[in-house]
Amino acid sequence: MEGIKLIPMVVLMICISGIIAGASALTLSKFKDTTSDTDALNAIANGTAGVVAVAEQLPTVAIIAVMAIIISVIAGVFVYVRYFG
Repeated sequence: MEGIKLIPMVVLMICISGIIAGASALTLSKFKDTTSDTDALNAIANGTAGVVAVAEQLPTVAIIAVMAIIISVIAGVFVYVRYFG
């Protein structure tokens, strides 16, 4: 049942990733408003696109993490039944 112990850590990691992505996008947006340099604006646009692309993958990462936890719980049950049942 070690998989169940991982749930709070997985949720915490996903939440922290979302906060970091949001803070990065907000910082880039604020910097965009204060500059007029074309190269800086292009870099900000590319950086924002990268942050958005990573943030869009967070639900997929969460689903994979939950599936891994479920599989480890099921495997743990089979091992328990095999050796202790």
